[in-house]
Amino acid sequence: MGKKKYKQNWSSYGGDDAQGDSIFVNNPFLEGLFDYMNSPEAELQSEADEVIWQLLEDVHVDAKKRLLLWPDAEQLTLDQSVERLQKLYPDYPRELIEDSLLGWLEMGYAPEDIPAEQMDVLDAQTSQWVKDHLSLPKTPKKP
Repeated sequence: MGKKKYKQNWSSYGGDDAQGDSIFVNNPFLEGLFDYMNSPEAELQSEADEVIWQLLEDVHVDAKKRLLLWPDAEQLTLDQSVERLQKLYPDYPRELIEDSLLGWLEMGYAPEDIPAEQMDVLDAQTSQWVKDHLSLPKTPKKP
């Protein structure tokens, strides 16, 4: 008698053996995510992120004062910065610009030459800033 072979059921892309055990098969959440990722809305968000994040390369953050420090010396709040970007890119909806800016603030902003301890403080401050901003009631903006 030879060695007994065991089936490996961890593969997410292997034939029939993986079908029953894979989290990728018949998963409504993932199907919805993939549908969204291929939608015109997701493509527009991706385009906006690329354009806006490139513009934000020279912007600095004062997380303690909750201000964005623009290269032209303007110090703007999040809402003021969204308004500024909306004027530059009127084809992008305000919510899309805000989402892109908040994403950059949480994930894209990384000042150079900052000690790890200061980066941890900055991360905590910006995360709280974004959390507080998102918890504010949305008031309709003037056209």
